[in-house]
Amino acid sequence: MNDVLAFLVHNPTVPVIAISAVIAYKSLRSQRHLARAKHAIDFQSDYHASKEAQHHNRIVRESTRTLSWDETAALAAPAHFNDEVVISIREVLNAWEKVAIAIQSDVYDEDILYNAYGSYVVGTWMDLRAYTQVKQAANPRLYVRLDWLAIRWMCRRQSDLGPLELKKLQRAQGVITAILHK
Repeated sequence: MNDVLAFLVHNPTVPVIAISAVIAYKSLRSQRHLARAKHAIDFQSDYHASKEAQHHNRIVRESTRTLSWDETAALAAPAHFNDEVVISIREVLNAWEKVAIAIQSDVYDEDILYNAYGSYVVGTWMDLRAYTQVKQAANPRLYVRLDWLAIRWMCRRQSDLGPLELKKLQRAQGVITAILHK
């Protein structure tokens, strides 16, 4: 103990440097959180202001309400590639795939986006699951981050789920996480 005190007496800048490092670390963490929140809020503002996004969301919402599972899956066929509904489906799925990537990369604050879009993302993912499954049969990595996000957000609603449904969702999230890390 005397050696430590003697060292600090002869090197008075060491405690100052240590305290400065702790303050800098805390400031950096706080600033990183603020930046993630700002990016999430900017995305939210831009997404709501985008006439194109509104257009594609409206088309997807109106179309998927009337389509069966098989009809939704059939839209993944190459013959429908340029159909207005399929273009809108791709735009919506791609937008949320990018959001999932940004959340995984700590660019967006997940809590802000979950609170704003949780129900929408999960509902859209469920409505378009037949389409994405057909696409994933040809390319298993397609929309896998959106799958991760939707399942993750479904798990967050665990208070609404029974234990069996929650275990299934968590198992599916584990499989998707394993695919992402290959």
